[in-house]
Amino acid sequence: MNLVRNFTFDLPADVDYIKTQASGEISTGPTTGDPKGKAGFVPTQSQVSITVAPVYSRAKTSQFNLDKFVKGDYLGTNGNNGGGFI
Repeated sequence: MNLVRNFTFDLPADVDYIKTQASGEISTGPTTGDPKGKAGFVPTQSQVSITVAPVYSRAKTSQFNLDKFVKGDYLGTNGNNGGGFI
């Protein structure tokens, strides 16, 4: 399992924006003359950045064994799942 630590979504001013139609009842931006308020603009180019971190269960980490680590048993090769540590 992973934990999302940071999420950024760039909406640059120096790219073209295109008009889109949204389905549903929620409008998140200014209306564009659409009587139902469901039209909006999205950039033709943007940058998305997501930073994630692994989350290990307390039970799994309490079973960690340094000898198994040194032997490479946690790598997840040769058909074993590796325990998820590396």
